[in-house]
Amino acid sequence: MKKTSIYILSVIVLAVLALSVILPSRRLVQLGVETFSMGFSQGYNGEESEPVHGSPIEISFVPSASTMLQPADSIQFQDGRQLPFIIDNVIVMTPDENVPDWTKWVLFSFTPIKIFFLFVILWKLIRFIINVSKARIFVGQNVTYLRQISLSLIAIAIIQIIAGSIQDYIFHQLHFTWPGYQLEAQWNFPWNNLLLGSIGLLFAQVWSYGLHIKQEQELTI
Repeated sequence: MKKTSIYILSVIVLAVLALSVILPSRRLVQLGVETFSMGFSQGYNGEESEPVHGSPIEISFVPSASTMLQPADSIQFQDGRQLPFIIDNVIVMTPDENVPDWTKWVLFSFTPIKIFFLFVILWKLIRFIINVSKARIFVGQNVTYLRQISLSLIAIAIIQIIAGSIQDYIFHQLHFTWPGYQLEAQWNFPWNNLLLGSIGLLFAQVWSYGLHIKQEQELTI
C-alpha cells in the first residue's frame, strides 16, 4: 500500500513538472512556427510587410477608488450594449530605441536557462523516485539529488527576481501614465520557488544526517 501511494504521488509530481517544462516550450515553438509560416506566405505571394520593432513589457494597472466606482472605459457588444470595464494587465510593445539592448538580450537568454533548470529538476526527481522505489532510501545519491533539485529551484527564483528587476528598470525609464490608474511593472516575487528550494535543502540536510547516523550504527554493529 505504501509503495502504491509513493508511485501515485510520484506520477502526479512528474506530470506537474513535465507540464511546467512543456507548456513554455510549446508556446515558444508555436510562436516560431507561426512567425515562419507568416513570413514564408508573404514571401511566396510577393508581399512586403513592415516588421514590428518593439520589446514587450507587461504592465499592471492598479485602479484608483474613483475608477473602481465609476470606470471611464466601456466595451460595446454586437447588440449595442455598452458595459464599463476596468483594465488589469496589458502588454505594451515599447519602441526598441527606448529599451537598452542589454536588457533584451538578458531577458531573452533567461528563457532557455529556466527550461534547462526545469529539465534538471525533472531528471533528478525521476532518479530520486527510482531509488526510493528500489528501497535505496538512505543513500548518498538521494542527498545529492535533493540538493540539486533545491538549488535548481532557487536558481530559477533568482532568475525571476533579476528578470523582474530589469522589467522594473525598463518601466521606470519609459514613464508610462494612464488617467485613473497607478501603473507598475507586472511580475510576482517567486516566493514559492524560494520556499520550496529552502525546504528541499533542509530535507537534504536532514537526509544527510540520517544517512550519517545509519552508517555509524552499521559500524558500531
